[in-house]
Amino acid sequence: MASSRPHRDHHPPAKYSYYHFYLTNMLSLHEPSSYIEDSANPLWQQAMSEELDALAKTNTWELVQLPRGKIAIGCKWVYKIKTKFDGSIDRYKARRVAKGFNTEYGVDYAETFAYVARMPSVRTLIAVASVRQWTLHQMDVKNAFLHGDLHEEVYMKPPPGFPHSPHQVCKLQRALYGLKQAPRAWFEKFRTSILTYGFSQSPHDSAMFTCTSDHGIVILILYVDDMSKKQTVVARSSAKAEYRALAHTTFEVLWLPWLLHDMGVILPSCTSLFCDNKSAIQIARNDVFHERTKHIEVDCHFIRHHVSQGTISLFYLASEHQSAYLFTKSHSAVRFWFLLSKLHMLSRASSV
Repeated sequence: MASSRPHRDHHPPAKYSYYHFYLTNMLSLHEPSSYIEDSANPLWQQAMSEELDALAKTNTWELVQLPRGKIAIGCKWVYKIKTKFDGSIDRYKARRVAKGFNTEYGVDYAETFAYVARMPSVRTLIAVASVRQWTLHQMDVKNAFLHGDLHEEVYMKPPPGFPHSPHQVCKLQRALYGLKQAPRAWFEKFRTSILTYGFSQSPHDSAMFTCTSDHGIVILILYVDDMSKKQTVVARSSAKAEYRALAHTTFEVLWLPWLLHDMGVILPSCTSLFCDNKSAIQIARNDVFHERTKHIEVDCHFIRHHVSQGTISLFYLASEHQSAYLFTKSHSAVRFWFLLSKLHMLSRASSV
């Protein structure tokens, strides 16, 4: 029996074709979980060979007999397929990683803290460069940690597939990935090297370096893209959440002028803060503690001091005019273009 229902096209709309292609490519990729799984694949063999060549070029280790009383930590191969913006394969990457969780503090490593640029510093540099039409360059340092000097005595079992004699182990001379002290060793190597070229380390972000001359200013920012920070505190009311956000923003407002000064930008003494929660603004302006504020941490109340001192000025801004919602909420087309217009941005077509 013939159906009277119209034929429906089950293909994704054209506007989603790029996403469909990207998702299909990503789902079809397979990254091995062990050396045995990938040892017969010529693509991964080439990636491992390149990694071993890099390790040999930087004299990462030397083969020695394991001294009595010492323990050699293990190691493993970590595999990653790097993709381009459209989801197609860029290259196969294999990395030799030490099992640093087996090392002992005070014996195999000492200090582990390493400076990493704060994301506000990165955003601020991009904003200043956009306004002042500076040239931006981005460089990815391959095998960055291998440039760090290792001062501790660490022994590691040879990696699978690496030729060696029986009872030989690798005495590490470079900060191999996986070691707890590797990030700090690499940063200290970079810091001491860059300072010899006339750069100064910013006192307001230790991962930012500047060099000023008659020709202008050069700003370097070090950023590691594999750290994220989880929220550890949950607010029990919207007013408390907004007030905590105001306190955090105040921290940034007090810090940013110092950072911008390192970039050669001078700001006025008073900064305006806009909030769409009237209760949070009232809490910040009222210096009397009451039932609604007894659960808010005392260190958040420093915002009241800076409001009274004139460091910041608080203003109410209705939610419909909050341009930041462009990035955090879904909108209709009319609403989207309205918020976009408040950012004074131009489309690529109109700017050509």
